[in-house]
Amino acid sequence: MKRTLSILAAAILVFSMGSVAYAEEPSEGVWQYVTENTPQEDDASEAIPILGLDTETGPISSNILESPAVLKDVRMVHEDNQHLMIKTFEVPPDFDPAGLTEADFKKNGYSYKMSYFLQVSENYSHESKLASQTVTITHKEKDEAVAKLAPLLDYSEGGFTGQLTLNTDSIFTELSNQSSYTYRLTETREYTGFERNDTYGVPKTVNKGGATLQLVDVSWTPMGDGRYTAEASYAGTATGSTVNDYQSTATYVGQVNKDILESVTYAVVYEGSAIPLPPPDYWSYILATVLVCALAGTGVVLFIRRKNCKILACFGGRYNVVQRLRLNYYDPIIDLTHTSLDSREYLVVIDRWTSKRLAGQSVRIICADGTVKEHYLEGSAYGCKLRLDSEEFHGEFQEAAAQA
Repeated sequence: MKRTLSILAAAILVFSMGSVAYAEEPSEGVWQYVTENTPQEDDASEAIPILGLDTETGPISSNILESPAVLKDVRMVHEDNQHLMIKTFEVPPDFDPAGLTEADFKKNGYSYKMSYFLQVSENYSHESKLASQTVTITHKEKDEAVAKLAPLLDYSEGGFTGQLTLNTDSIFTELSNQSSYTYRLTETREYTGFERNDTYGVPKTVNKGGATLQLVDVSWTPMGDGRYTAEASYAGTATGSTVNDYQSTATYVGQVNKDILESVTYAVVYEGSAIPLPPPDYWSYILATVLVCALAGTGVVLFIRRKNCKILACFGGRYNVVQRLRLNYYDPIIDLTHTSLDSREYLVVIDRWTSKRLAGQSVRIICADGTVKEHYLEGSAYGCKLRLDSEEFHGEFQEAAAQA
């Protein structure tokens, strides 16, 4: 009986699992799903390369799987009757954002299709270095280099930009341009002690300032003692030079910076529309109900028709079951004539449920010799055991144990 009830319970459990499930309408609001890894055990700022299917956001197209795009964030937005899924990607600067779009997909009761994509930001890395630059200028006055040089110099080379500061200790000035010219040079010299006014003893050339002058005239003056004094005039051409320009070189130094475009962030927006729910299928409920009722009815019939009485015969001091039968609640009869065993002592066991039903009734027992005995059953919450000895078959038999 216990085995039958277990089978019935298992069958009911199996059929109750066949219920129809409907898509749940997502609640209003905004949710954010991080695909870092996720899961979320990792740092949220760390990018997660797309290497396979994203089961949380629908299938990813093959063109994205083969690209260097990195999925940074997925946001689900349900607001003002709009159902949007926003996927944020980080891609190289030369990547075509059209390659981020995906085919239509379904998720959580909605069918999504790509609506538009937009550029969110350009992501730069910054690099700094110490730079220097030499400048050369020309000026008229030797000491005016500092005044002519600007204190700051704009720098732009190799992508680096910034301002450099003049290093005054590095200024070096030199002659840049000069011109030559000639001029007439004269000289007058006096010579004394000549015995006669003869130019033979007068020097024909003299040197003045590095220039050689030629004798051009001599005038004699008698001294009164028979001697003469000569006044010689010299003339010639001298060469001079003048400075036209000075040239100065100076060095500017300073910190310069370079911004490198590393990646671009794009957001792809998908618009979702609710998928209509299928019509409810009640056949599974109907079939399950019919089956449960049938199984319950079968269980009730089996319980009613069960054998509720056991007859045990005593052999060698031990009782063994020799017959099982069902007692009728309206005319309970126990027939021992069918027991082919030759035993001097029998034990009749009636289960608890039947004992309660038969309380206040008499049970007739047909003994092996054909005689009929009656036993009155009193009300009890326990089963009933009736012991019959061979010596008592023609007399009264007694209730052997009340608590069976």
